[in-house]
Amino acid sequence: MVRVYELNAADIVHNLPNRHTRNSKDFPDLIIKTFETANGGTEMPACREVGALRWLNKLGCKHAPTLLRTFKIKKQHHKIHVVVMKKIEGVTLSDCYDYEMTGEEQRKVQRAFDVAIRAVAKCQIYNGSPALRNLMYSAEDDRCYIIDYERTEFGDVAIFRMELGLWGLF
Repeated sequence: MVRVYELNAADIVHNLPNRHTRNSKDFPDLIIKTFETANGGTEMPACREVGALRWLNKLGCKHAPTLLRTFKIKKQHHKIHVVVMKKIEGVTLSDCYDYEMTGEEQRKVQRAFDVAIRAVAKCQIYNGSPALRNLMYSAEDDRCYIIDYERTEFGDVAIFRMELGLWGLF
């Protein structure tokens, strides 16, 4: 089970297991994503998400969330893998693309998406979950962000070109 929470740093920082994260004023708002593994279930989605974000951040990709911290909490019969990311300012395209944007605004988003998808593909990451709900757009930065990596595949990304239509933007 995957859950996503939007929290102010002050709400969570004091609970993070790292002495460097105690001062909440040093942190922007956070996105906390949890992956629960029960009864021998796989940790693969969490591992893919964390691996992709680490790689994209290491290569300086500006079209993916910034990974701040990851840790595991062990409970009696399950584990919770916690992924802490910097919040991206903007709108999720599933909330506004078809209904609230003019044709010119949509073309602007399409151009920003084309830049984003090429940047992520250049890092040899295939998101594996093409949908508007996994895209954010910041009008302030005129930048599109790909935000979900739990189904990531690494390596040859020629498949990106074949799946552009699946994202719902074209």
